[in-house]
Amino acid sequence: MIQAVIDIGTAAVRLYVAQVEGKHISRIEKGMTITRLGEGAQGGVLQPLPMRRTLDEIARCLRRADSLGARRLNAFATAAVRDAANGPAFVEAARQLGVEVRVLSGEEEAHISFAGATMGVDGPAGVIDVGGGSTETVCGCDGKLHWAKSMPMGAVRALSRWPMEAPASDAQWQALRSGLHDFFAPLRQAVPQGIAQWRAVSGTAYTVVALEKRLEQYDFNAVHNQPISRDTVLAWADRLRRMDLAQRRALAGMHPDRADIIPAGMLCLAEALEAAGAPGFTFSDTDNCEGYLAVYGQ
Repeated sequence: MIQAVIDIGTAAVRLYVAQVEGKHISRIEKGMTITRLGEGAQGGVLQPLPMRRTLDEIARCLRRADSLGARRLNAFATAAVRDAANGPAFVEAARQLGVEVRVLSGEEEAHISFAGATMGVDGPAGVIDVGGGSTETVCGCDGKLHWAKSMPMGAVRALSRWPMEAPASDAQWQALRSGLHDFFAPLRQAVPQGIAQWRAVSGTAYTVVALEKRLEQYDFNAVHNQPISRDTVLAWADRLRRMDLAQRRALAGMHPDRADIIPAGMLCLAEALEAAGAPGFTFSDTDNCEGYLAVYGQ
């Protein structure tokens, strides 16, 4: 059966369409559109314009899934909707479009990230998922989840809390680095140590790989299972913060709509890696979309 998944995140909406036969999941199409649902929602209320952008994109995804022959539609929302006082109103608006949205808890979000990122991975493994509104850190073995922590901080929220211009001043950059280091302190005390293989998913990790490889267009084989060191993450973050938005957008591998938030996302990723005692990560292009189907879509 062909199934579709709509992932409604704080920064982006993604559509994943796949052929699902038992436990076998075969990708047909996967795409992403930046809608910034969490924009201006620091006070805990989703704003009308970001909600409208996101709902319009959900409607487009629904039409695209239908055109690809999807017989079952799955949709889930993460931190932006989960934490918003008017999250239920957003879910109802999506329902009026014909889309039933499941709002995941932080633990459920971590679970599907782990399920997707560790497909085909044997032995102990950890997964880091930096989103727009939260960062999930997960550990397990042979596909079974043993420990998970969701931190309510991601690329969009970090930039909202510690604003930066582009290029960022030294003072702005230091405030962001110090703030994130303090915020992730509880994670450093909680993450199980001694895990040899750490994987990372989603837009921030992908962007580091794409920038390193100077990718002009998406290429699954060029990014999936590619190793990246924490030092490389920090080097790119520092390089990008010294550029204006036009310079960032001109880089091969940079999605233009991520150019403003990506340095903050990279620092979140670096902090999570430090907490895990990991010198780097291996990027997984199978993530929470595949994981959702593996956990809930059968």
